[in-house]
Amino acid sequence: MSSSLAKPTRGVDSTVPQTLRRVSARRRWLLGAVLLTISACERTPGTLDVRNAWSWPTAPGRYQETSPPSASPDADQELGPGVVYLEIVNGTRQDDRLLSAEAAVCRVTELHETRESEGRMTMVPLPHGVEVPARSVLSFEPGGRHVMLIDLHQDLLLGQRFDLSLEFENAGVILVQSEVRRGATSEASEDSSDRP
Repeated sequence: MSSSLAKPTRGVDSTVPQTLRRVSARRRWLLGAVLLTISACERTPGTLDVRNAWSWPTAPGRYQETSPPSASPDADQELGPGVVYLEIVNGTRQDDRLLSAEAAVCRVTELHETRESEGRMTMVPLPHGVEVPARSVLSFEPGGRHVMLIDLHQDLLLGQRFDLSLEFENAGVILVQSEVRRGATSEASEDSSDRP
């Protein structure tokens, strides 16, 4: 064996500086606590996330790009609405606001809320957006808040996914995919024209 290799003395690695070996257990504990505190302060607070985006399927055949001209909708004919439900998880310490949404599957996208008025359910546009309180989960669900897809360019078919862009006041733009499905129950009808 080569004589140039130094042997550690008494189980202590000789590469550890002498000053660190002399630090008492109490000082090491204090140094560890300080480093842990600094590490915790440098962590970014929670994030804002969007999850579980889904849409009802539309009635099949309401719009088909490959249809012969006689069967395709007129330019003036309304193709009908679609809807997106989702959850916004604000894990930050700051309130935020969902300002708007966009989707390539429709001409216009609006934020709406279904409310009861004089015994009837009505949809109310939310032109100023929706507040998302800090450290909260905000649900967009049937019978409540939702993203309205107005004048669809295509049918929304079961299993299909499409991009939805959500703009927040603080978090900026978040891109999600909405899955077309029947919702919570598999017995739901495919005709979603009356499901805001």
